[in-house]
Amino acid sequence: MLSWIEQVSFVWKETVFQEGSCVVVVVKSAAMSSSTLRVLEEQFQCSICLEVFTDPVSTSCGHNFCQACISGYWDSTVIFVCPLCKERFSGRPKLHVNTAFRDVVDQFKKMNVAGGTENTTERRTQRQIQKRLDMVQKIKRSVELSKKDYSKDIEDCINFYDSLVQPIQSSQAMLVEEIEEKQKEVEKRAEVLIKELEQEVAALQGGNTQVASKNWSEVSVHSDPGVLLVRGTVAGLGKKLELYIDKSKKIFYRRELKRIQKYAVDVTLNPDTAHPSLVLSADGKQVRLVEKQADVPDNPERFDSGVAVLGKEGFSSGGFYYEVQVGDKLRWDIGVACGSVDRKGQIEVKLQNGYVALFRNGEEYIAQDSPFVRFSLSNKPQKVGVFVDYEGGKVSFYDVGNEYHIYTFSGCKFKDILYPYINPCKTGSVALVITPVNPSD
Repeated sequence: MLSWIEQVSFVWKETVFQEGSCVVVVVKSAAMSSSTLRVLEEQFQCSICLEVFTDPVSTSCGHNFCQACISGYWDSTVIFVCPLCKERFSGRPKLHVNTAFRDVVDQFKKMNVAGGTENTTERRTQRQIQKRLDMVQKIKRSVELSKKDYSKDIEDCINFYDSLVQPIQSSQAMLVEEIEEKQKEVEKRAEVLIKELEQEVAALQGGNTQVASKNWSEVSVHSDPGVLLVRGTVAGLGKKLELYIDKSKKIFYRRELKRIQKYAVDVTLNPDTAHPSLVLSADGKQVRLVEKQADVPDNPERFDSGVAVLGKEGFSSGGFYYEVQVGDKLRWDIGVACGSVDRKGQIEVKLQNGYVALFRNGEEYIAQDSPFVRFSLSNKPQKVGVFVDYEGGKVSFYDVGNEYHIYTFSGCKFKDILYPYINPCKTGSVALVITPVNPSD
């Protein structure tokens, strides 16, 4: 922990004391190398503002922040987590300035000034520049990967529509040929009839009034066989295209699912948010309903009416994906929820209230969109996948086993932290299980 002490030139220890589990050494230096100053500056840097600590406070998980930085970070949420390790706290921690650590930081600032404020500022500026340059490279790499994905999408799109056009063009050619053949048959039949009529006319003109004539009033030449052909061909083509499109949809859904499964995150349920009637497994991967409520603290994060639970980890950018084994359970509610959603009293799970969720109610499925969308599924999903595109404002649900897209919420405007949301509903004791994601073949 104190290896940086060895790098100090002409340093002697002034004080040694213990603050909690952390041993602090206050040093006073006659001279310090620039490399030592850089190491020390990193040790005394707040991870939020990236500056040397001002009025440092320590969380129970052992991390330090400027008092103003961590206070501002927690002012915008009702879920209190450490910005570094994401450990959750039951209620907002009451933090006090770590005076001993503050004295160490102040001592460092004095040495920093003695070592040259200009050099320190330059180092800090260079470090900030480098972080931004690293981010630029990261974004460029993401763009290159996106280009590859989009190029494949364009190729698939062209191939799909070419595959649709080909049978249509083939059907068109066959239909035109068949209509033309029908027209030729009509013309031949007309020629035969005309010839017979002309022969009878000639006989009559020759004085033969005993011509054995057919009843010409019942003879006709149909002029609309092509209409019947077109109708039949279109109906048959429609069925073929429908089968082809269904087959193509399965292929595209499989590719889509495989791609978004790359965004899989490790979701663990947060017991501090769980309704008292819910029991979580030791590893935080399963939740089930029990009859007797547990005697648990009524903290601000806990649901006290809806039998719901949130994930420990929250997300405020990019994409993330997780899967839940629902089995044959007839009622469940799964999706994501904003960190600011109401947890107390009667709540209505819908988009306007900060929930983006898919609800199964027996044979009916309800996307709790605005307005609600109700539908049925011939194949009941045993495992449901949830994918969030934060910046894109989309949340999609998938039947993982059947590799089928169920529903997508679009046009969402996320500003809050999003957490996985699971509600086993007030029926049955079958557990809902967060499962490892195995990418589709």
